[in-house]
Amino acid sequence: MLAAFNASNWNAAATLAVQCAISSADAICVHEKGVRSVSQDHLDVCDLVACLSLDGAREKSRQLRKIVARKNLVQYECRSVHKADADEMVKVTTRLYQWVREMVTS
Repeated sequence: MLAAFNASNWNAAATLAVQCAISSADAICVHEKGVRSVSQDHLDVCDLVACLSLDGAREKSRQLRKIVARKNLVQYECRSVHKADADEMVKVTTRLYQWVREMVTS
């Protein structure tokens, strides 16, 4: 994700941000509850994260929802992602990933 962003490949950076965010959410849910979302609707994983008994879980769920809500735009629509959009997605996803990593390793 960061390599794509640093190479100015906004579409790839945004696509990888979505994948990283979903994978991070799955990781924290498996770590904390032993479950992950198998729903076809990726927004359902946001509800699982919100239900975790961790500091910041509700806020991270809201951030995750912002990223996942852009999934169709980024991955399926025939238009390019702008730098500002990719930048925001990468920043939010990086914060989510860092939170998950901190929770899993503590």
